[in-house]
Amino acid sequence: MNKRAGIIFVILVYTAMGAACGYVGMTCSRDQRFLGEGAGGGLLTLGLMLFLFSAAFYVQIILHEGGHLVCGFLSGYRFCSFRIGRTLLVRGERGGLVRKTFTVAGTGGQCLMEPPRCSPEEIPCLLYNLGGPAANVAAAVVGGLVYLAFPHIPVLSVFAAFLSVLGLALGLLNFVPMKVGGVANDGYNAAVLRRAPEARRALWIQLAINAEMTKGKRLRDMDPEWFVPSGGAEDSEAQDPLLCAVEHYRCEYLQDRMEFQAAEKACGKLLRSPGLMDQQRFELRCMMLFFELIGPCRREKIDALYTKALKKYIKQTECYVSRRRLTYALELLDKRDERAAEEALEAFEKTAERYPYAGEIETERELIEVIRSCHEQRGMVR
Repeated sequence: MNKRAGIIFVILVYTAMGAACGYVGMTCSRDQRFLGEGAGGGLLTLGLMLFLFSAAFYVQIILHEGGHLVCGFLSGYRFCSFRIGRTLLVRGERGGLVRKTFTVAGTGGQCLMEPPRCSPEEIPCLLYNLGGPAANVAAAVVGGLVYLAFPHIPVLSVFAAFLSVLGLALGLLNFVPMKVGGVANDGYNAAVLRRAPEARRALWIQLAINAEMTKGKRLRDMDPEWFVPSGGAEDSEAQDPLLCAVEHYRCEYLQDRMEFQAAEKACGKLLRSPGLMDQQRFELRCMMLFFELIGPCRREKIDALYTKALKKYIKQTECYVSRRRLTYALELLDKRDERAAEEALEAFEKTAERYPYAGEIETERELIEVIRSCHEQRGMVR
């Protein structure tokens, strides 16, 4: 589905969802058993319906990620992490679950698993990718049946109706292959993975890297073969979000090895790729900004990178330790505000307390030392 068709489809789905929920709301507002008559009753009815809608949406997000989890287990995957909103549950060193704080811009949740021990090109991926929307549709069917079976229990029937409408909407938006806002949905990923061995390899590598990160490992200590572009050609261009993700990890791998010039070159090349998602593009621009700050630190280059859109993205991703480190670099090397730099360091430490990836924290501490070294070399010793 092309970009324009995808946008039209999303608008139609949301319009239909809004109309269906509006119908449910109007029907219930006429039902005197719901909360009673009068202005007070009307306001309470509206408040309760908003609460039930929010609860149904939250349940559908949990079911969506739970569908990925169950289907992942059925496909031979192992649990790594499960996130709803900013709450992340990760597998601890002793096998138990540990609660952390993390989020990814543009997502309500995420279930990540360790891939089966198999050839990367043979990774079972169809069930794992489509398990989420399948769970939404299954819940929609159950919600519809409950709505029809218990009309005499208004609160339950309204919740079931919302659950059904939201399940159908989320199912459609994830089953039908498309990219919205630069983000590929489950159906798009499944379609690409089905026909492209290199995409299956990329998925296997991404999940393997994430599994090692969850165990506290740094990128520089992982298998170097994971960071070689598909086909072994280092100058190959990524055309798909899955391939771009591996290329992005390669940029971070080079950064972790303190090979800043090579990392900057890789970032610049990847930024020209047509397969990049918006989130990946912003992450790369954050890296390019950092390399400029610790390198030439040219005013015109910094202004070109540090746009209003990037500032907004940096604000949205403050829960990343890498973003706190970038803020520290901006305050100390660009703005030359030592007090603000100290506050950025304090924010870094606070974020690190509940951050899920110990290896990444270690990397970021080394990069902070690089920033301090640059500051000292520029004759501004604190």
